[in-house]
Amino acid sequence: MAANASRKQPLDHLMSRKKPVRKTVYLAADASVLESVRTLEEEVRRLRMAVQLRNEPVAAERLPLAEDELKATQANLDDEAIKFVFQAMRRDKYDKLLQEHPPTEAQVDEVKKGDSGADLQFNLSTFPVALIMACMVEPDVSAPEDFNTVQAWLESEAFNGTEILQLFQTCMAVNSSSTLVQVGKDSRRTTASA
Repeated sequence: MAANASRKQPLDHLMSRKKPVRKTVYLAADASVLESVRTLEEEVRRLRMAVQLRNEPVAAERLPLAEDELKATQANLDDEAIKFVFQAMRRDKYDKLLQEHPPTEAQVDEVKKGDSGADLQFNLSTFPVALIMACMVEPDVSAPEDFNTVQAWLESEAFNGTEILQLFQTCMAVNSSSTLVQVGKDSRRTTASA
């Protein structure tokens, strides 16, 4: 037997090591704090350029204050951010969820107007939030009352279309990502993703 041959590992050990794909995203609880961070980041960039390129004394004096203000505002944003953790579903559960949310004829017709070969697999109005709720690990929605509360929250005016789209795309990503790793002498040891 070759010296570098691998030992057979017990199946329970192998199965316990494979975890479902997870992704974490954060949304700003207060959009004004996020806007303040962006404004301060731009100010710090502008001040740094003024100091580096033109050696402006007023900019040099203001820069440390702006950097401190930016750090404090970023810390506030981090403290107030809402954390969402999503985990991939089993294939059969994902397929069942798709079947529970078929596209309407009007949605299919609308998509085919733009691309006659397009195939819409789900209801654009109901499937995104359903997938978000099905993949959500955090906040914990395992209790029915919590599930209903969070679902109503996601469907409220607190979330705009882009935020729901971002959460939905994260859920699509966890359900379509691959954890295939290239190993061996010539590999770059990179993780491939679908």
